[in-house]
Amino acid sequence: MANLLDKASIILTPTAYSDGKMHSAKPIVSTNPSIGDFDFARASVATRINEQGLLEEVASGLPRIDYTDGSGSWLLEPASTNLITQSEDFSNAYWTKDGSSVTGGFTSPKGDLSAFKLVEGNANSKHYIPAVNTNTSGYVTQSIYAKYLSRYLRLTIHDAGNVNKWYSVIYDLENGTIYNSLAKTITVFGSKIEKMANGYYRCVITADLGASSTTSFYIQLSNGASILSTDDRGRGSYQGDGTSGLYIFGAQAEENSYATSYIKTVGTAQTRVADTATGSGNSTVINSTEGTLYAEIKGFENDLSGRYISLSDGTANNSIRIYYYSDGGTVFFRKNVNSVDVITSSTNTINQSSLTKIAVRYDSTSFDIFSNGVKLITNSNSDAFTSPLNDISFNNSGSSTFYGKTKSLQVYTTALTDIEIEKITSWTSFTAMANALNYTII
Repeated sequence: MANLLDKASIILTPTAYSDGKMHSAKPIVSTNPSIGDFDFARASVATRINEQGLLEEVASGLPRIDYTDGSGSWLLEPASTNLITQSEDFSNAYWTKDGSSVTGGFTSPKGDLSAFKLVEGNANSKHYIPAVNTNTSGYVTQSIYAKYLSRYLRLTIHDAGNVNKWYSVIYDLENGTIYNSLAKTITVFGSKIEKMANGYYRCVITADLGASSTTSFYIQLSNGASILSTDDRGRGSYQGDGTSGLYIFGAQAEENSYATSYIKTVGTAQTRVADTATGSGNSTVINSTEGTLYAEIKGFENDLSGRYISLSDGTANNSIRIYYYSDGGTVFFRKNVNSVDVITSSTNTINQSSLTKIAVRYDSTSFDIFSNGVKLITNSNSDAFTSPLNDISFNNSGSSTFYGKTKSLQVYTTALTDIEIEKITSWTSFTAMANALNYTII
């Protein structure tokens, strides 16, 4: 076991990058040092959570190592547009103040003073700020960074053309939990609360509005009990005291079934272009006869599109694929030979929305799948690839790109033993593996 890392021909970890490149930790060869590097592209700025836990902007063309989970992972995301056109300036007329007021100059998740304090009035009323109505279709996700002062946060997605079609969630910012929720004649798709820096939480709400509609997004103060209200648009009244409230930053609304990273807007909707990562490897570091593909990955919760990581000949004709299926709950594993799926296995025991260690082993007789230290599936198969495998990419020959987080991606030119695979899929991290084998990460 002491030489297990030496057996890997490609190791990609979130350690080094440059403009247009995600650099591999292995191979490091003098003749062609980029064999294991991935070509990267994103033609826009984007944001990430840095090592200090702060939200920061990353320039166009640069990959992102994100630390939302406390340790670094490569972050790849689809294109998305923030439909809220004033994402930070809540004093702007874009945000109507109803039974409430705002003041700026407070510490934000970025570490600067760009956050606002939302304060309730002293009347028995609804205390909220609605965004300008926006045309949407299908799944819509609203998110905001919020920090406890003395009130709960309430988010509401509402079909402006139908007072009886809305979804509302109350978040307990003091304890970092979802307090309650209520919906009326709308398809609910979930909510979440995620801890951030400087006492903030990112609060998320998703609903399916169906056909094209004009949608309203409400940011509201709540005393908790107001969630019981079933009046129009899910808004609840209570007696304000004129001083209680909470801190807010970074409002976002996207036509998506989950929240992506924050997109800043100043007066107009803004789009973050999709990330792509392709083109690593060649036939000297990928074995077409036998090998092992290992990935520690996390998809996006509620992602309803198919997502691939593929080891291939550069086409869809000959490939080994890890495939997050579009039902949001199934993971497929496929071996394709000469354009035919000779192996198709699936499992719903792998959680797409949490970091999972997955390994696929192949040789001249079998095709085996492991996850989190357990062999899940064994297939008999002797079909040989009709052209050599020479490429590993976060997609399926240019389509169905994998989006999510990657802590480690490894390729082995040998079919590792059960014991070896069970070991690497059981370690808590690449760092833990390196430490266990007495390797130094540089």
